[in-house]
Amino acid sequence: MTQNMTHENTVNFYDNESGQYSKKRYEGKTESYFQFLFRERQRLFMDLVRSIGSELKNANALEIGCADGVIIKKLIEDMPDSFNSITGIDVSPKMLEQAREKTADPKAKYFLRG
Repeated sequence: MTQNMTHENTVNFYDNESGQYSKKRYEGKTESYFQFLFRERQRLFMDLVRSIGSELKNANALEIGCADGVIIKKLIEDMPDSFNSITGIDVSPKMLEQAREKTADPKAKYFLRG
């Protein structure tokens, strides 16, 4: 039986995942295809951004569906001089709390969708 994923269900799911989101997907030894996909997606994205890094002085970026800010944090750590600001938007208030705690850099700004 497939559960109907309403907006409320989606928010509840990601609120519940917020404390372990990055740990389950990006940390430690890769033990599942699920982890591999998230890590590979991050690697491909970061490779792309690094390849155009010299063109990104004072750039502004937007991530829709930023979760706990894992990608924004990585961008700021790996390319601190490339971005003027990076804005993350998500549906989960608890994910955004995690993002704000994990990314203290003032370049990172997080907003709730809607």
